[in-house]
Amino acid sequence: MKLFKVLPLFIALFFTFASVNASAETDTVRGWGRNYNGQLGDNTNTDSTTPVQASGISGVMVVEGGGSHSTALKADGTVWSWGINIQGQLGIGSIVSSKYVPTQTVNITDVIAIAGYNNHTAALKSDGTVWTWGDNYYGQLGDGTDVDRISPVQITDLTNVADIGVGAYASIAVKSDGTVWMWEGIHRWAAHTAGRRFRFPAYLTLSPLMSAPATQLP
Repeated sequence: MKLFKVLPLFIALFFTFASVNASAETDTVRGWGRNYNGQLGDNTNTDSTTPVQASGISGVMVVEGGGSHSTALKADGTVWSWGINIQGQLGIGSIVSSKYVPTQTVNITDVIAIAGYNNHTAALKSDGTVWTWGDNYYGQLGDGTDVDRISPVQITDLTNVADIGVGAYASIAVKSDGTVWMWEGIHRWAAHTAGRRFRFPAYLTLSPLMSAPATQLP
């Protein structure tokens, strides 16, 4: 089986790279919908049925939506977040109920990719290392613990990473050699992990179920 032919399907099915509450337009951020925790970043907690611009942020390349927070990657390699922060979701080094405007995530620069979902976030730096923060109840941060992190922590012994993704209770990394590594708290994925919980990166082999060739749609 050639892994690279299966991997895109695997990621698309189980690890959604989606912006739930906001979308990038040019280099600013606009969002709409629920805003109870300030996840629209417009300095209010008022829901909006039309797009509103996040306050005081520009130069944005990518936006990721979490459960009740949003995260943006700027062109200068810094990360900014807003919304709920009761589990350290924003990575700002402290616990506050919410931030209504974009606030810089601390202790991390030179970021080239981010992935956010539910209540945790992962960042890939230009040196191929992976950093995570937020909810860690199920070990989804990959640092070998189940302790929430209020600022980014590096996943040790995981280097030369080319891409990252996160799910509700799990995270995944693709290394430059094509291997796939995952850490999770609840085993839900079609992979040879024997139902075990991994609080640190573990090499992942895909089930033969996933190896069927893709069929192009009309």
